[in-house]
Amino acid sequence: MFVAVVDGARSVGGSVVEWTTLPIRRPVRSVAMAVRPGRTEAALPGTPTQLQEVAEGHRREAAYWKARAVTAEEELQRIHGTVVGKGVRPVPADVASSGGSGSRPVLRLGSGSGSGIAAGQAVADRSFLVGRIAEDIGAGYADVELITAAGRRIKAELRPPPSDAGEDESDVTRQWLTWNGSSGAFEEVVPRSDAVEVGDIARLDDPLWPAGSQALVIGAVVEVVREPGNPELYDLIRVRPLVDLSRLQRVTVLVPMEE
Repeated sequence: MFVAVVDGARSVGGSVVEWTTLPIRRPVRSVAMAVRPGRTEAALPGTPTQLQEVAEGHRREAAYWKARAVTAEEELQRIHGTVVGKGVRPVPADVASSGGSGSRPVLRLGSGSGSGIAAGQAVADRSFLVGRIAEDIGAGYADVELITAAGRRIKAELRPPPSDAGEDESDVTRQWLTWNGSSGAFEEVVPRSDAVEVGDIARLDDPLWPAGSQALVIGAVVEVVREPGNPELYDLIRVRPLVDLSRLQRVTVLVPMEE
C-alpha cells in the first residue's frame, strides 16, 4: 500500500484495487494483504486528465471499502453483544419507512415507547451510528433523525484503521464535523499538522450524545484536499458514512438500562 498525492489531495491505494473473499476470522490482516496496486490496461481511452480522474476515483473507492471492511470484527462482536456500550440495552427495531425532507431525513421505526424507546436515544446499525430518536414517538412507532440532517455537527475522534502493529495514540485527532448535503459528506477544515489521511475512521466522541453510543463509527475519510484560503497550513477533509442510511431495513436502539 502507498500514499499518492494528486493535485494536492492525498489518497491511499493503487490505481485499481482487486478485492478477494477474505477470512472473516482475521478481517484486518486479510484486508491489509488484499489491498494492493492493480494492473492498468495498456490501451485506456481518454486524455491524461481524464485518466487521472479515473485513477483518483479508484483510490477513493479503495480507501472507502478498506475502512468499511476493517470494522467487520466489531460487527461480529456486536452480533454477539460484546460491543454495545455499557449501561445500555440494545433494542432491535424494523424500519417501516424512510422519508422527511432532503434537509431533515428520517426513518420511521415499527417500534416505539412500548419497547422502552424514548426521544434522544441513539440508533445504530451494527457498529455504525445512524441517528437518534426524535420527539415524534408513540407506543408502536418512533422517528429517527439521521446524522445526515442539514448542518448536523458531531464531534468525532479520527484515527487510522486498526492494524496488527497496534494503534499509535499520537495519530488520533478530535474534530467537529459538519454535514454538507451538497458534497454528501461531513466536512471540516483541520490543521495540516493533524496529518488526517484518506481511510482514517471517524468515531463518535461527543458529550452531547448518550454515553452508550460513544465510539460508534460515523464514517471514513474519503478526501483530503488543500484548504484554498490557506493551503500551506490547513486541509479540508470529507468524511462519508459507510452505510446507506436511507436503505436500512433494521436498526438497533440503544436504550439505557434501568438503575
